[in-house]
Amino acid sequence: MYGGGLDRTYVGATPTPTAEQFGSTPNPFLIMKLFDKIKSDPRVEDVWNEGPSWDDGQCWWVSLRYGFEWEGCSTIHERTLTNVLKALKQVIKVN
Repeated sequence: MYGGGLDRTYVGATPTPTAEQFGSTPNPFLIMKLFDKIKSDPRVEDVWNEGPSWDDGQCWWVSLRYGFEWEGCSTIHERTLTNVLKALKQVIKVN
């Protein structure tokens, strides 16, 4: 159990979300595609889901590699992967 009691499948050191984590999401394959796109971004160190929160929505975290920031932080915390992608557009290199 990890991240709010959700079972995780690990690929390397990165937890891969399972279809069950997305509850009423109509297309879990789209979610997986977004997850893979975010994880493959060279500015991203790690991506994880801390489970249901924020009014029963999912809560996503992205740890940025050293030298990158989003709004002065080294992490991104958003409710949806779509919002994470939007936030990645605002990531700047600081070193």
